Amino acid sequence: VLLLGAVGLTGLLLGSPSGGPAWRARLWPGVVGAAVALWIIVGNTTLVAADAVYKEAQAYVDAHRAIEALPTLQRAAQMAPREDYFYLRLGGAFLEMAQTAPVGRTEPPPFRDLDDILALDVAKVRAFKRDDHFRASEIVLQQALRLSPLNTDHYANLGRLYFAWGVLSQPAHLPQSIEYFERATQQSPRAPQLLLELARAQVAAKQYDRAAASLAHAQRVMPGWRPDGSLAGDIELARGNVRAALGAYAPAFASVPPPPALLDGQVDARLEAIVGAGLSDEAIAALVRARDDPQRTALDAQRRAQSDYAINVALGFLYYRAKRLPEAATAFEAAIRAQPEQWLIHRNLGLVYYELGQRSRALAAFQQAQRFAPRTEAAGLQDLIAQAQR
Repeated sequence: VLLLGAVGLTGLLLGSPSGGPAWRARLWPGVVGAAVALWIIVGNTTLVAADAVYKEAQAYVDAHRAIEALPTLQRAAQMAPREDYFYLRLGGAFLEMAQTAPVGRTEPPPFRDLDDILALDVAKVRAFKRDDHFRASEIVLQQALRLSPLNTDHYANLGRLYFAWGVLSQPAHLPQSIEYFERATQQSPRAPQLLLELARAQVAAKQYDRAAASLAHAQRVMPGWRPDGSLAGDIELARGNVRAALGAYAPAFASVPPPPALLDGQVDARLEAIVGAGLSDEAIAALVRARDDPQRTALDAQRRAQSDYAINVALGFLYYRAKRLPEAATAFEAAIRAQPEQWLIHRNLGLVYYELGQRSRALAAFQQAQRFAPRTEAAGLQDLIAQAQR
């Protein structure tokens, strides 16, 4: 608008360059050039200002405090509506908030389009349900893609959005996740991390053979790259190959750091499958070998802390199921030393002490669990405390 206005004004003042005095023809290119330069300068100034606004939100973004970053991210996108980067960050904020929002969606929808999303106030967003956040993220990330359709990041981020939406709320979105990750891998064919994320979406959609092919392809495009052992184990477990799954899980637990998937709530489910297949002793031996590997033990203790925690949690569970209670207690105690605020491990340790007949130690462990546990666990832990006090 600024450029057209400047050119139009000079046209009114000077007339057509093809008619009139020669001095007008000589002036016309210079005036148009000045108008273009002015437009570029103002555009760059606006972008710099929007970037400065975004930097106000950076600390909140880095600290995963998306709701506090939201107003600033909205303002940056409004100031530079043709810049895909600000939409990428805003869409990511809604995706982050979806992870912890209550299940469901608001009816009628709290927004209709991008303009509505950019005008949302924080109080309204705080009341969003999970699918509201996912839908907002979708609208914003699709706008980022429209602005920069050759940017691999936008396809990958839409793949992540639809993956989370499919896993946490509506499985019907998993095919969209796969589609966008496939587009991302086509644009960046030598990016093994994208192939890994594609494989994870394929596992969620129960496309196990395709997931295995994606992992194999990642290793071909980057020889020496080590895939996520937890995902390889999940694929084998889904295929019914429990021993092969164990072969993938054990080194994954010992990796530094371990895959985040081995620190989630599915760890027990994976280990339950191994126990159910009668492979407890094999699993314990494999984890101990991985834990005591000289290359791993040579690392600084702080660097391998997460790995130590993951291994000891798994060993504690396996020892407990095998009724090797003293060894289970030792493993859980080591896990607590690594991460003392994990309420579930305090509870598990209390259960082991209780079965060993060590009531006072069981009581102390249950009380520590109660100290760190969410409110939803209070009643169950109070029952355990009462049981230990009898």
